[in-house]
Amino acid sequence: MSGSICTPPGRRPSRRTLIGAAAWSVPVIAVATATPAVAASKTPRLSFTLFRVSQKGQTVTARYRVRVAWANSVSASLTIELNAADGAALGSRTCAITPSPTTSGTETFDLPAGAAPHHATATLVSTGLTTLSATAYL
Repeated sequence: MSGSICTPPGRRPSRRTLIGAAAWSVPVIAVATATPAVAASKTPRLSFTLFRVSQKGQTVTARYRVRVAWANSVSASLTIELNAADGAALGSRTCAITPSPTTSGTETFDLPAGAAPHHATATLVSTGLTTLSATAYL
């Protein structure tokens, strides 16, 4: 016996049968691919995708980019502290951010004469989520 198990020998499925089967399979595929995303939903998570500092003369610029995963947007507070090598605070900035899904920006610090910045630390706080911090060295 020759032919496929599904189609008797010498008979092919009609075009109408193929189109009908294809039309029914599209919604099934869409539902099957959407289900894992719903089943694996997680708590929103924030992350730094960029944090760096640079100095030009007596000005230090901190650049940041924050991303939120598993949520459309999240409100957070970002604090950037600039410190000397001995840990002395040289400046601090706090701003409200709403990554959706990303947000980026810069903060500029004007240093007093003789100040020697060593590093900057960024702290990201959002109610109900893990507090993050990142450090960048000059």
